[in-house]
Amino acid sequence: MRRRTACGRPLFYNALIETSNIERKTMNRRTSKIAQFAFAAALIGAASAPQAAAAREFVHYHSELDPGSIVVSEHERKLYLIVDQDDAIAYKVAVPKAGKEWSGVVQINAKFVAPDWTPPEDVKHDHPELPEVIPGGAS
Repeated sequence: MRRRTACGRPLFYNALIETSNIERKTMNRRTSKIAQFAFAAALIGAASAPQAAAAREFVHYHSELDPGSIVVSEHERKLYLIVDQDDAIAYKVAVPKAGKEWSGVVQINAKFVAPDWTPPEDVKHDHPELPEVIPGGAS
């Protein structure tokens, strides 16, 4: 059974994290664009958040999802990295403003430490003050 947010929308991001026990898979071009948009929206929200995000927190979280899966709860403003059937690591996250939400399932094929980020056109439209490229590790 899929979990749903308070709004009734499923928000599952099945992440394939680069670990020894989880295979990396490739995603198609459409899925890649969706993942980039979701990541961009989270970055913009985090950049405009009034306070810095707290460090990760280990929590009890019952789920039938595979370890390595990521669940984003818009209502709780948290991202859960599933560790096992009863545990997860929770991170505080910003969520998109009304009308910019995304929902669905996506696979992430790679992760990077402090990558550069280029705002997509729709983000630039809403935030023209953003530079063309935001260097990795910028705060």
